[in-house]
Amino acid sequence: MNPIRSNSALVLLMPLAACALFVQACADSHALESPADPFEGAWEAVVTLRDCGTGATLGTFRGAQVLHRGGTLVDTNASPPGSRGPGMGIWWRNNDGSYAAKFRFYRYNNDGTLAGTNVVTSTRTLSADFNSYTGDTRGEVRDLSGNVIATNCVSDMGTRFR
Repeated sequence: MNPIRSNSALVLLMPLAACALFVQACADSHALESPADPFEGAWEAVVTLRDCGTGATLGTFRGAQVLHRGGTLVDTNASPPGSRGPGMGIWWRNNDGSYAAKFRFYRYNNDGTLAGTNVVTSTRTLSADFNSYTGDTRGEVRDLSGNVIATNCVSDMGTRFR
């Protein structure tokens, strides 16, 4: 084999090989991500609606949320599908180690017309094993103009969905 041709082929293949290695390293970006936050994942909860003045229980319902990496969330609950839409919002870790979440969902009248929104703000404390939480939550019921027409007080207990 001609040594000049071999060296020329090697010179041409080196950048191509380096580019292939670079693409492979970039494609495996999960290896460079930080570890998951313990709050990330799918959660199911039993939610207790309370009188804000007395703390008396007014009712309970079930809810579910998915907390995504990066601080977004999706929420739903066991209400009839025609009465409310999915909730969408954000979550973050507080300086004291607790977590906070804030989301909004649309409410509908019995005839299917838009009634307004609910804006929900929650503080949650994870258990030591990161598989459950307790939460203290406030909901603002808003009309179509965004005015607060009622406030809900809620306590919730969630478990990680597996």
